[in-house]
Amino acid sequence: MEKEELLAYAAMAECASSHPIGKSLQQAYGKPIDRNRVRNIYEISGHGVKAAVDGHIVAVGNDKLMKQMKISYVPCHIMGAILHVAVDGRYAGHIVISDVIKPHARQAIAALKRNGIKQTVMLTGNTRRTAENIAKDVGVDQVYSELLPADKVNKVEQLLARKGEKEKLAFLLSRKCLRIVYENIVFALGIKFLCLGLGAVGIANMWFAIFADVGVMILAILNAIRALYAPSVSIKKDSRKMVLQPQSE
Repeated sequence: MEKEELLAYAAMAECASSHPIGKSLQQAYGKPIDRNRVRNIYEISGHGVKAAVDGHIVAVGNDKLMKQMKISYVPCHIMGAILHVAVDGRYAGHIVISDVIKPHARQAIAALKRNGIKQTVMLTGNTRRTAENIAKDVGVDQVYSELLPADKVNKVEQLLARKGEKEKLAFLLSRKCLRIVYENIVFALGIKFLCLGLGAVGIANMWFAIFADVGVMILAILNAIRALYAPSVSIKKDSRKMVLQPQSE
C-alpha cells in the first residue's frame, strides 16, 4: 500500500477523534475528509479505532489492537507513538507520530523540584522506550508506561495511598481554603445584588451602600482568617510527590 493511501485510511478512521493523535493524522493528511465515506466508527479505549472506510474495515491502533484482532504486524522500534493500520483484516503498515517535548517542560520540572517536590512521576500510554526517553529528557524521576486510561486512574490511587496522614492533611487544608474563597465570592455578590435591588426601589440609603462595599470586604477578610485556625502540621518537603501526565495524552 502506498504511503498516501495508508495515511488516508488512517486519517478517515480517526476523523471523529478529538485525541491529539487523531488530530495529528488529520493534519498530516492535509485534505478535507468526506464524512460520508466513513461509517460505524468504534473506539476501543487504550487500543485504537475501527471504522468502515469506503466499505473497507479499517483498524488503526497500537500493538494491543493488532493482537486483539489476531493480525500479524511488523514491530516498529522508532521513537514515538506507533500506529498500526489494518484493512479488511490484513496488515497494511504503520505510522509513527513523534512526541514533541514542550519548550518549557524541563524548566517546569526543575521549578517543581526547586519548590520542594522531590519525586515526579509520569503516567503515559506510550511505549516503555519512548516514555523512558521523554522522562530522561525532561527530568522526571519515575515513569509508568503502556497504561490504559483505567490503569492511570488505578496508579494515581496507588500513589495517593502511599501518602501519610500529614500529606493528606495538607490536601484538606487546600480544599478548605478553596471553600472559603467560594463562600466569600457568593456572600459578596449576594450583598451587592441585594443593595442594587433595594436601591432600585428607593429603600437602600448611603449607609447601606457603604456596608455593601467596606463592610462586605471586612467580613470577607474575617471569614478568610478561619484558614489560619487549622491543625498545625509539619510537612517534610522531600516526602511529597507530584504526578504528571504528558499534554499529548
